[in-house]
Amino acid sequence: MEIPNIYEMTDYRGLMVAPIILLLISLYYIPQIPAGIDFKGGILITLQIDGEFSEQDIETSLNAIGINEVTVSNYTHPLGTTVEIEIEQNALLAEAERARIPFSERYDEVVELEFEKTTLELYITENASLASGYQPRIDEIDRVLGAKRMEMGEYAEIILSNSEQVIGRDVPRTSGSTKDLQDLVDDTYLEATEHYNSQILDTLRDNVQFSSYSFANVMPSLSNYFLSKVFEILAERRVVVDVISTSEISISLTTDQLARAEKALPALKEFGRVELHQHKTVLVVVGKLLAGRRGVAARVLKALAEVDVPVDMISFGKGTINFSLVVDDSDIDKAVTRLHAELFDKD
Repeated sequence: MEIPNIYEMTDYRGLMVAPIILLLISLYYIPQIPAGIDFKGGILITLQIDGEFSEQDIETSLNAIGINEVTVSNYTHPLGTTVEIEIEQNALLAEAERARIPFSERYDEVVELEFEKTTLELYITENASLASGYQPRIDEIDRVLGAKRMEMGEYAEIILSNSEQVIGRDVPRTSGSTKDLQDLVDDTYLEATEHYNSQILDTLRDNVQFSSYSFANVMPSLSNYFLSKVFEILAERRVVVDVISTSEISISLTTDQLARAEKALPALKEFGRVELHQHKTVLVVVGKLLAGRRGVAARVLKALAEVDVPVDMISFGKGTINFSLVVDDSDIDKAVTRLHAELFDKD
């Protein structure tokens, strides 16, 4: 049987059938794939275990305090055993988290309007002749402020009431400034999150012995558009990004524009914990067909470990010609010397 040469065909419509069928199949099956915490939100708990443990006991103990979706995995290494526990996001905290974003947006709008109103009123106080020109704008601001404050209060109430249910006590509402309301919302939500995490940690301590632990919260509202929001904030402040490294719960990036990065910190902190590390160097290993050569990354990391150079970030893309790492400024000289000996003198 002779196989037809597709390059001699004049009608390619038949070739579209298979991709369309595969697309339809994928549209059916993809929604049925269970989403991890990086998509639907949740908590990733990492435990360093010294002795024996039972995955079943961990799941059962967390089920007992109302946490039904629990995934436990572990891996062994020279320092012992690491256990990773993925649990569902608390429904009350998830709802409160979803309300925090529009609350913050209304807060920014209210603060901006309040500042404009105060400025105009100051101008009028200093020069009464300006009243006729500025008063219409002040009246308009008052109308808009009323609606914005009401919306901000509604979102604040969602956050506070849900946080109260997690904490198990009422939080006094006090009248005050816009900043006072924001502080109350932030402090109450933080208290609820810490209370929930403590409850989980106490339960785990009763069932497994561990020497260290870490919590990583991934909120559903954050998961939906976290990356786009981060880069939107950086773009607005004209922060040029050099290297990007991501995980299921965080993103790390480098820039040489410290002043602009510092200006972006307040906005970024609205979405999670932010750390700024200085005195770092981007070290790049460049090579043709680097992605197709086995063992290059292993050789690079092993060589750096031999001269005691810790690596903070790694970035490597499929098809790329460079392997990027971030190290301390103080380590760059010995890192370059060692890598040159490993990659050039040996090859």
